[in-house]
Amino acid sequence: MRKILSGVLVVWLTVATADAEEEVGRWRWSKADKPVKVVVLGGSIGAWPAGAFHDYFRAVCRNVELRNLSKVGYGAPQLKQRFRAQVLKNPGARPRSDTPFEHWLIYSGGLNSVGSPAITIKETMATFQLAHANGLRVVALSLTPWGDDSDRRWRDFGGLEYREKTQRTVDYLMGRLPRSEALGPFAETADAAWAPGELPEVAVDLYDSVLRAKDAPPRDATRLDTLWGRNKKLQKQLPDRAAAVTAATALPSWFLRKELRSFDHVHPNGAGHKLMAEAVCPSLPQSWGCDCGGVHGLVWEGGSLRSDGK
Repeated sequence: MRKILSGVLVVWLTVATADAEEEVGRWRWSKADKPVKVVVLGGSIGAWPAGAFHDYFRAVCRNVELRNLSKVGYGAPQLKQRFRAQVLKNPGARPRSDTPFEHWLIYSGGLNSVGSPAITIKETMATFQLAHANGLRVVALSLTPWGDDSDRRWRDFGGLEYREKTQRTVDYLMGRLPRSEALGPFAETADAAWAPGELPEVAVDLYDSVLRAKDAPPRDATRLDTLWGRNKKLQKQLPDRAAAVTAATALPSWFLRKELRSFDHVHPNGAGHKLMAEAVCPSLPQSWGCDCGGVHGLVWEGGSLRSDGK
């Protein structure tokens, strides 16, 4: 699994052309005493096998029946196809007008396609539109902090590009960007406002959160200033020398805290997932019946969450 997960940050530009590439779901909701049906959709962070953030919601939200459909390596285009096949084409999972249940989607994807933020936003928005058109409401979790100086994409000034791309997807989910800026070349007009269904009902910023290494030591500003002064191409790309050096110096403060990393700088470990659950839970709908204070007292042991007895 480690070999597979370590390569998840691939820019997926080939959208699955048919649902034949994604198996149609045959699972069904089964708990009549759980009136809130929740589907989780994400990439490898959502697919974390040992105490993922959503496992805590299953444990502390008394009204929720939850199904995790996250899949390793999936970017926003593939997640849209998976949602369509596993939920909307699945008679046992899709909302029906003859039942009293609430249906929700927890969306936590996009990191595998973050290299192309306009495509990521376009496909994420399309997933939200599909959800809303079919009776689901949406809780959207932003990307989590990621990056490290050992990763060539983040070295020196290079990380500024990925920092901007990540922030752009976060700002879309949080409703901070004009529609034309978020979608870029995919925006139909320059002045169109966000339409109903294109944004989530609930959005939680996990990027600028307790997961961030906000107190990480900055990079050597003198070294970065020297690099800028010697690189004509860089000077053309980033003409404001002081601003570029300042931003590149501060990049480590946007990385995932080292004590919260699993096998790499992208995937939170068990402690990181617990912090994610604690950060998200207070924003979940009241109808879910969540005892958010209960998250703190749970630990992952022997394949399940148990009380730590404290």
